[in-house]
Amino acid sequence: SGFNYVGPLYGAEKAALLDSLDLLLFPTSYRNEAEPIAILEALAYGIPVISWDRGCIGSILRRGADMPGEAIATDHPYLPEAVQRIEAWIEKPERFREASKNARMVYEQLGLEAVASLQSLFPLVS
Repeated sequence: SGFNYVGPLYGAEKAALLDSLDLLLFPTSYRNEAEPIAILEALAYGIPVISWDRGCIGSILRRGADMPGEAIATDHPYLPEAVQRIEAWIEKPERFREASKNARMVYEQLGLEAVASLQSLFPLVS
């Protein structure tokens, strides 16, 4: 039990770590957080995320009914709020499974939106 700091991982080591995770806790204190790669990588693997709501994290984790995680308001203490959300998922595992499914779906939606944005900026010449 407890926590284990892993540090930077790449390639197969990173993939193995992501394959082993059920949930990503992302209590960032960086006020201007944009689209953290760690969150996007977790979503790509179908891993729900619990993060503080900084920058555009909330818009990623609260996409209509497709909630691949939880964004905690920064005026709330992170750990008790995260524990409460984890306990809710333990009590209702179907909601956790839904969040996992939505994680991958939201990642794919974000990718499609990024491609559409790039195509609008740089239309392909026929």
